Amino acid sequence: MASKTMKLSKKSLRPFFGFLLFAYFVLHLVQGERGYINLQKLEQKKRVVKAEYERLHVKRQTLEHRVVLLRGPELDRDLLDEQVRDKLGYADAGDAILVRRWDAHQE
Repeated sequence: MASKTMKLSKKSLRPFFGFLLFAYFVLHLVQGERGYINLQKLEQKKRVVKAEYERLHVKRQTLEHRVVLLRGPELDRDLLDEQVRDKLGYADAGDAILVRRWDAHQE
């Protein structure tokens, strides 16, 4: 009778361990290092990085265009005037100048 119970318990343990093995793989498929949840996080990060890349790409194209306007035989005088006023602090007689006080403790 004991051997019959032992055979029955061995037969019933196989599906149980099979289920545990299946559950182990499903758990790692969903939550593992390369699982579905991390895949979703990586795709979200990819979208954020791609948007940042697009923004920086447009900014770079704008800056490259401005550099082209400041070079060459056809110099854009308006852009040159803007840069001179901004970088060197020059102004025309009719320009209104706003003076800001800079406080080292404020930032």
